[in-house]
Amino acid sequence: MAELKPCPFCGGKVDFNYNIELEPDGIICNNCKTVLRFMRVRHKKNDPYGVVMDKMAEIWNRRINETTVVQNGNNNHCIHNVGTLYL
Repeated sequence: MAELKPCPFCGGKVDFNYNIELEPDGIICNNCKTVLRFMRVRHKKNDPYGVVMDKMAEIWNRRINETTVVQNGNNNHCIHNVGTLYL
């Protein structure tokens, strides 16, 4: 499974988030609670969720500029919905 970069807003540790069926549905920062949520995750029945999680990690790890860190000074929760992920 791919390694996740720290949160771009606070630099905190992030983990995969799971829905009620224990399927991966996003990534959440353990510090500022920023969430990158994939609204609908579609995968082939026999494929392990590792393939889905690798794609989620690839999307999370994208950065516009590796040296830029956005500060979220008021620590509001940020939720980013990115739509459907088809694999």
